[in-house]
Amino acid sequence: MGELDSRKGPDTFPIVKVTEISTEHAKAPRQDLDLGVRFEVDRQLERQVSDALGQLQSAAKKSYKLEWEGNKIPRGAIVDGKTIAWTQNGQVVDDQGNMIGTYDRTIEFGGDSGKQQEMLVHLF
Repeated sequence: MGELDSRKGPDTFPIVKVTEISTEHAKAPRQDLDLGVRFEVDRQLERQVSDALGQLQSAAKKSYKLEWEGNKIPRGAIVDGKTIAWTQNGQVVDDQGNMIGTYDRTIEFGGDSGKQQEMLVHLF
């Protein structure tokens, strides 16, 4: 994944409220990943990946709460000087293609509008 998709400029990114929070949130047990696996061997791999992300997350240097409405990816949000390009399967990836942290989704398509999103982002 390289730079942000030029067909979707910053004017189409959601407006994301970014609030620094205590890294104690990063030390809480994380929810297991749900990759939609169907076989036991895949479930074992899913648990291993989830455990590895949990270990990374517990070593977070900074944590943030992100809040916005719309798409479930906070594309273009700037956290600690880094621009988020993608979030998936517990990973936060910047606009240079680097994994910069983990996340826990706390609200997905919530609120009265059904578009409210919230996640906790934990940076390495």
